[in-house]
Amino acid sequence: MNPPGPPTTAIVPAAQAEPLIVQQVANLIRSWVHYDNTIQALNEQSIAARGMKKNYESQILTMFRAANMTSPVVQIGGGGRLIVGEDRTQESLSFSTLERILHEYYAKRPGKPDETSDIIKFVRTNRQTTTAPCLKRQGTGRSRSKSVDDTGKGI
Repeated sequence: MNPPGPPTTAIVPAAQAEPLIVQQVANLIRSWVHYDNTIQALNEQSIAARGMKKNYESQILTMFRAANMTSPVVQIGGGGRLIVGEDRTQESLSFSTLERILHEYYAKRPGKPDETSDIIKFVRTNRQTTTAPCLKRQGTGRSRSKSVDDTGKGI
């Protein structure tokens, strides 16, 4: 019995190797497209579900306020509880936010020169960027149309 893992490959004459590689790549691409489509569908479902949840949350909180319930505790299925809490969200640290905050910092320190522009320029030019190869889908359609390889043949 063979151990689990990647399938073993046979040695193939060079004349047969290229069509075999093209077929293997085509199969991999079909799988990639399938999972790309699956991810898009799940993301769309997730966005819709988050919207519905937010709508129900708004209605529930409105009803709690109308009933002057400031700290309700509701037993829910599975042994859990639903409470009213608070979400704290901080402003994202974008360059415009950083610039605004630095201007405020220097405004509170009279006599010190405002070095905001120099600091922003330094950060922009010295931040690290990494790149890695990846597959990107082009075009607007996500149809299941027949793919074509670089020779014009279908894969």
